[in-house]
Amino acid sequence: MTDIFTEAGIDLADPASFVFWNDESIRFSDVDMLGHVNNVSFAAYCEAGRVHLIREVADRTGVKNAWVLARLTLDYGAEVYFPGTMRIGTRMLGIGTKSVSMGQGLFVEGRCVARSIATVVCFDLEARKTIPVPQAVRETLTALSPQPTLIA
Repeated sequence: MTDIFTEAGIDLADPASFVFWNDESIRFSDVDMLGHVNNVSFAAYCEAGRVHLIREVADRTGVKNAWVLARLTLDYGAEVYFPGTMRIGTRMLGIGTKSVSMGQGLFVEGRCVARSIATVVCFDLEARKTIPVPQAVRETLTALSPQPTLIA
């Protein structure tokens, strides 16, 4: 079995792999009956990080296209409890013709508690079809993705 996180070649558990961050409050409603943050909430934190990056790119480029989530892989590393703050690092891992692979690290008090890799597809809402990723978006995503901390 292959490990998608090793194949990415970037250590998503290392905060140095990210320059783009956002913080999300851990809500009481995120907690399950066992007293820790529910697995579905981790996906919501990842979504918040991706949306934050996509909005930043749109603000910097003026390009306002839609993105559709095509794939999400989450690797849970530790339990998380309320209250607290989830710090989400988001970066581009690669760009295809019509899609972008994004890597994320989720951190609480400096400790990585989860990693994710998502593929988002550039989408034209009016035509209802995928479209190529605009050049300005490519350049901005590259600028927001530092040289990686490679996995040995």
